[in-house]
Amino acid sequence: MERKIGDVFTFDGKQLEVIEGDCWNCYFFGKLCFETYVDIRGVCRIKGVCSDDRMDKDICYKLIEE
Repeated sequence: MERKIGDVFTFDGKQLEVIEGDCWNCYFFGKLCFETYVDIRGVCRIKGVCSDDRMDKDICYKLIEE
């Protein structure tokens, strides 16, 4: 699955937005990274560490403040 930049979705009761960016700013960084929950969150990297394969840009997931 590949979510589009700007998509908003709910994960574990929290609203997340898909934005262009790198791992360091990602909600999942250090917690649920490396292909974990990829069926929910979508793929995030073009070439990378995670063996995910996006077609457009590297993205990350931003927590939307509640």
